[in-house]
Amino acid sequence: HYERPATLDDAVRAAQQPGSIALAGGALTFTGVLLPYERVIDLQDLPELRTLDTSRERLRAGGALSLAALLDVPALPPALKRALIRSLNPNLRNNTSVGESLCAPSQPREWLAALLALDALVDHRTGTSPHQQPLEDFLYALWQSGAPYRGVIVSVDIPLPGERGALGAAHVARTPADPPIVDAAVSVKVGDDGLVSKALAAIGGASAEPVMVLELLNLVG
Repeated sequence: HYERPATLDDAVRAAQQPGSIALAGGALTFTGVLLPYERVIDLQDLPELRTLDTSRERLRAGGALSLAALLDVPALPPALKRALIRSLNPNLRNNTSVGESLCAPSQPREWLAALLALDALVDHRTGTSPHQQPLEDFLYALWQSGAPYRGVIVSVDIPLPGERGALGAAHVARTPADPPIVDAAVSVKVGDDGLVSKALAAIGGASAEPVMVLELLNLVG
């Protein structure tokens, strides 16, 4: 079954039905001929999921916005842009949405690590009211459940490093074109006193979790 709801409420209700998946794009999710779902909920007609707002402190991207559209945003940190380019080829970026990249079976690990290092937030709905939580908590709950996500990702809120912050990333792979064996992203914030006020590292390939997050306490203060 294929549905294309006209309202966000209708999309959320449809997404909660057994065997359903709600997304825009689909290139990262539907990689085979056989679809593992009974009902596909197409989110591309919902304008509130295609918004893009930027400020000096953060970037807020709608869940149905394509990943390719993010590459045109001047405020996107260079390390985050490189992680996205390395994680997915142009065809996948054009046909994968921001929300889909968080919960597809084949997750773009370097992209997620960079988002986690920046302490991104995800705004999503599985019921009548919106729910915002750290991306780390969202991904961990999804990984623990082992089940497809039955909801709608409304937006992702990405804090920007700013003048007193920085984001860096590195990886180890067999060849430059191969997926990483191990990858890491680290963000650092410096306070007005010149001391490190916050430092986060996200590491992929080093545990059973797709990506794990560490707070670098020895750098803080």
